Amino acid sequence: GYGHRTGNDYTMGNGQEIPTSYNSRDLDFALGFDLDEYRSLEFTYLRLDQTGVESPGQFFDINFLVTDAVELTYTVRDQVHFDRLSVEGWYNRTRFEGDAQRAGKRAQIPSIPLVSDNLETDVDSMSTGFSGAMSWGQDGETQLTLGSDMRFVKQELNELNDFSVDVDPFLAGILGIAPGVYDFMDANAPIPRSFWSNPGLFAELDVPATDRLSLRTGARVDFLSTDVTKDAPGLSSTLPSQVPLDRAFLTNHLRTDD
Repeated sequence: GYGHRTGNDYTMGNGQEIPTSYNSRDLDFALGFDLDEYRSLEFTYLRLDQTGVESPGQFFDINFLVTDAVELTYTVRDQVHFDRLSVEGWYNRTRFEGDAQRAGKRAQIPSIPLVSDNLETDVDSMSTGFSGAMSWGQDGETQLTLGSDMRFVKQELNELNDFSVDVDPFLAGILGIAPGVYDFMDANAPIPRSFWSNPGLFAELDVPATDRLSLRTGARVDFLSTDVTKDAPGLSSTLPSQVPLDRAFLTNHLRTDD
């Protein structure tokens, strides 16, 4: 399917006009087919394009944003050693660029010119992974599922601005520099390129207690690993680069209709 939506400035109840707009286009595609009586394959794709996005009350507007997402699922049923096997993999990437240069933005936030002559940002975020699960038991009966998954995330953000600092003699004496106006071009306050990987193992048990009530319990163990390409001062001390995680749960489902 394909969709195209657009919007422009709106007027508040008191008559004040708010500069906000967007132009959004989305495309999605899905294809599935049976390989044979027991095996099937499904593929989905999503594309999102946005341009001219004005965000009221926020410093940055989005000049363009692009998202691509792909998922592939392979399923096998009714085998000798298991009742169901499902393996899926996915990939998702979003990147955008924006700035605070529009006249409407600066009229709404008049302090921007006092802070910076130029404000720009760009973001790139990607996630990918897979999940595999094997089940024994049919739907509506006692069912045990064992599996593993892996998630990987990479992301970075740049926030560039141009600004000037007027250093008076008193401050110059403290800093040990000459007084005067110092210009900074493309000064960056980034989130450095960072990586996050999370392999895990999980188990789940579904038990029907009555024809209306079922219980579900399970547990999973994860191993979380993080890294950055450039370690800002003190950044590595906020969280260990490798962290084991575990959890368990118990839920119930009650069907009230016939």
